[in-house]
Amino acid sequence: MATETALITKGRALLLALSIGLTACTGVITLSEEEPYSKMIGQCYEVQQPMYIRENICWELGGLILTPGSSKDCFKATVYEVEMKSRLVIVDVRRKGWGSAGFCPQAVVSLEGVDIPSREIFIPLCLSAVQISWLEDPLWQRGDEIRLKKEYVLPCEFSD
Repeated sequence: MATETALITKGRALLLALSIGLTACTGVITLSEEEPYSKMIGQCYEVQQPMYIRENICWELGGLILTPGSSKDCFKATVYEVEMKSRLVIVDVRRKGWGSAGFCPQAVVSLEGVDIPSREIFIPLCLSAVQISWLEDPLWQRGDEIRLKKEYVLPCEFSD
């Protein structure tokens, strides 16, 4: 009985170590409470062109992706069509591991009138997909501001 208990304890320790190791390699860190990202939380933006919420196959970008219709990179089916002038709010800013040593910023958004249960919507910000990134400066590092391309969104107060 003591041997079985020891094996179970070692097995649990191995699973814990493995899960911690995997999290360290592929983990997601929230940046929402750090400067300058805390200022982004709750910020309203207005979409400047028709967009689509699409299924995503590029792991580092997040779950569902809000993107203009012209790009086929990283995307599968369209889940929802978003009209120009729709409003979005940034609800979380994260950093996600990418590759062996890289990191991608992520912004989780909510859109007025859009409810997709149990799914998060992201805007693409990663250098891994620079052709679809919304970042003004694609060479982002933690601590850098996230400035979004004006061709995609403008702050609500400037677009009214």
